[in-house]
Amino acid sequence: MPRSLSGRRRRTHRYFWHPSLQRQTSYGYIRCGDAVGIPEVRAVAAFVEKPDADTATRYVAEGYLWNSGNFMFRADVLLDELARFEPVMAQAVAAATAQATTDLGFIRLDRDAFACSPQNSIDYAVMERTDRAAVVEGKFRWSDIGSWDAIMDIAIHDEFGNAMRGPVVAIDTRNCVLHAEERLTAVLGLDDVVVVTTPDAVLVAPRERAEEVKDLVAELKRNAVARRPNTASLTAHGVISSRSIRASAFRSSASS
Repeated sequence: MPRSLSGRRRRTHRYFWHPSLQRQTSYGYIRCGDAVGIPEVRAVAAFVEKPDADTATRYVAEGYLWNSGNFMFRADVLLDELARFEPVMAQAVAAATAQATTDLGFIRLDRDAFACSPQNSIDYAVMERTDRAAVVEGKFRWSDIGSWDAIMDIAIHDEFGNAMRGPVVAIDTRNCVLHAEERLTAVLGLDDVVVVTTPDAVLVAPRERAEEVKDLVAELKRNAVARRPNTASLTAHGVISSRSIRASAFRSSASS
């Protein structure tokens, strides 16, 4: 039993999970441990963030759970674990907070101190490494919406199974994600493809490989695509970012 669950205060992190229904390499996976004496709460025996395809297939077969990315923890517990695993990050956060200023009611962290922090997510920095975690089933509808293919799970489909948004014309096309923000986008004879067009970028990919877009981002960076100013949106705000995918999903849900 994790040490955090053995005492009365139960100082621990909590995950909210969902059963893994199919292979997803963009999700984190959780292997449950022993019950901890609280209804529907189990210790976390292992947490793995974004495994490769073969490993994800094995995890589904072995009954691993999806990490929904919803965490609950006390602030002091998280800070303790951050200092334990990522001391440089913890020091940068503490300095940025200590040197913060207020501006019209806003708290502005110190820019230079915050810039000293390594870039890492809570999943990799803490949750994969802590032994103070427990997991609770999240009994709510959930999708990570981390790739354009995930839009198919929540969007309205036409009679041919296409999820379309914006000025799109599709002929003899089935089971596609078609998203256009401004320019007219016409497709012909496609099946199981993602097509996304924005004012300054276009993405075309097989749906089954939509999660590999992160590899495309890495390639763009390696080839110094940033030398063309309008390509910055590819990695920041455009067709490739998770932010734009989720924004599209929320708009689709709202319209339904």
